[in-house]
Amino acid sequence: MILPLIHSGMVAGPGDTTQAGRHAWERGDAAEAARLWQPAAEQGDPDAQVGLGLLLAHGEGLTQDLAAARRWWEKAAEQGHADACFNLGQLTEYGLDGEPNPARAAELYRHAAGQGHPQGLHALAALLFQGQGIAEDPAQAVALWQQAAAAGLPDADNSLGVAHQLGRGVDEDFTAAARHYRRAAEQGHPQAAANLAGLLTMGVGVAQDLAEAVRWWQQAAEAGDADAQVQLGNCYRDGNGVATDDRAAVDWYWRAARQGHPEGQTNVGVMHDQGRGVVKDPAKAVKWYHLAAEQGFPPAQYNLAIMYSEGHGVDEDKLEAWCWFSMADDQGYPPARDAVTWLDEVMDPISRARAEERLQALRGQ
Repeated sequence: MILPLIHSGMVAGPGDTTQAGRHAWERGDAAEAARLWQPAAEQGDPDAQVGLGLLLAHGEGLTQDLAAARRWWEKAAEQGHADACFNLGQLTEYGLDGEPNPARAAELYRHAAGQGHPQGLHALAALLFQGQGIAEDPAQAVALWQQAAAAGLPDADNSLGVAHQLGRGVDEDFTAAARHYRRAAEQGHPQAAANLAGLLTMGVGVAQDLAEAVRWWQQAAEAGDADAQVQLGNCYRDGNGVATDDRAAVDWYWRAARQGHPEGQTNVGVMHDQGRGVVKDPAKAVKWYHLAAEQGFPPAQYNLAIMYSEGHGVDEDKLEAWCWFSMADDQGYPPARDAVTWLDEVMDPISRARAEERLQALRGQ
């Protein structure tokens, strides 16, 4: 897991060595940065300590060593360095070098936030909003996000959009949510772009504009957001805001599917099943339905059951079909109930007993 560790506002250290290390790092020479930062860090320069910790955390120019990174950041944090406090908070919150400890992370973020550190403000607010490691206080979270957003942090604007959309810590206000999402999206924030696209698609808090929604889905999708990739694929499949293009739809579904996204996998399966944008191949459809069904995605479980029931792309197997219909029915997927009832009526007692055994095995996976 790569966290957004910070190494910001540096000043010249002893003999300008620290600044020279920063210049080396900025031009992509991590080994030279490490060579320059090491002696400065040992002399107690907190900026060099933060930088050296960053290289150790990411394994850039040095062998990755999170324990050593923590030690350098602790030295810098003892001198009150805000970046060090934030980075330690990230390690601690997510337990990257030990057990997660959100309560301790909140303390570290609070030290950074007290210095107006935008990322520290945002991270502390997130814990307050969720009540993790600290008493839940959505209103205080919103206040901190407002400070971070005023400092230009797009993460904070996205979080404010979520708060306004949910009406947590602030009055529900979809117009304000759209405004915050747009501000963050215009700074390249993928999740904000996806959130704005969702509001534009629904016409909530902003005038419905499917073409503009496609542009924001595209931005988020190109940044690797799997949900956005699926939504963009849907736009191309259905011709919403863009000309219908089944091949483009398959491409975006495929990108999401490769990330393990169950809806993306299901949609790749559907396109192979129907021969849209790809050569019709029911066997490949079964493969993709299986991948999504095993993740517990009800539409995939239902589609897979249909394939087994009809012997489409796979050998007919009413027992296996009943099991997958039942798995979808367990989650309240409406079409599955009638299918389970129908197969109940046609299975003999021995087959039903075998099906129950198989179903329990599937539920235990």
